[in-house]
Amino acid sequence: MAQEYPFYLAGQWTRSEDILPVTNPWDDALVGSTWLAGDADVESAIAAAVSAAATMRGLPAYERGAILARTSAILTDLRHFG
Repeated sequence: MAQEYPFYLAGQWTRSEDILPVTNPWDDALVGSTWLAGDADVESAIAAAVSAAATMRGLPAYERGAILARTSAILTDLRHFG
């Protein structure tokens, strides 16, 4: 069975009505599926970002930098894992 990859939106993994199959370009075999964000999902993402911006603005620069460094390390690990 192919792996499913929901998208992350406003602190939770989300699926929509629009499924996007992901295929291997070599043999067209289904390797996974994800979901396409719709207009309402985009609006939710914008609202979450605006809300988070106020919180982030209140943090000292060194704390914001530490958050970005941890995020970068996690994404780098995930890139090597997958």
